[in-house]
Amino acid sequence: VQRGFKNEFPNGKPKKVSDKITAVPVSFMAPRTVNGPVFDRQPLYNILGFWKLWKNVRKGDVIAVIYPQLYFPSVWLVSKLKQARVVLVSVGITWDSPHMTPKEKLLYAMVRFLEKIALKGCDIATGIDTRYLNEARKFDRKAAEKVRIIYNFVHTEFYSPAKKQRKGKIILCPRNLRHARGVD
Repeated sequence: VQRGFKNEFPNGKPKKVSDKITAVPVSFMAPRTVNGPVFDRQPLYNILGFWKLWKNVRKGDVIAVIYPQLYFPSVWLVSKLKQARVVLVSVGITWDSPHMTPKEKLLYAMVRFLEKIALKGCDIATGIDTRYLNEARKFDRKAAEKVRIIYNFVHTEFYSPAKKQRKGKIILCPRNLRHARGVD
């Protein structure tokens, strides 16, 4: 479960990714440029999420939820009603920037709160770095035992060094280009 964009799901319906995985788009309302909480739409995301999951989840399925603070209430409810398991997928934290406006601080306090609830309610959680694990330990040490780190990786058969070498240096930053990430 994650936000779905119109170019990925042109008809707005779930699609088979493989014989065992179905992608369920929850909402097309989030703009592509969204980077952070969108609480003005959260109740709607959860209603849409519940309905789409209810129609697509079968007993015993595993639900992987990305952006848990947006979708976790509906995911949790469907998982209990359909006896499904829940994998929380965190692709990084966004509440650690020292340069936030008061409005952002308030919104990110809510994100942290919802992330904490999601962590307690899931069966297992994944993060892409130890920063997420450290934050999870601040939330709840027992719940943090559910976290497994799966570092970002590269499919080396698809992405490989160019045959002709470029002149100069290439700098790669596989993170959001934010001050809190130390990119400057």
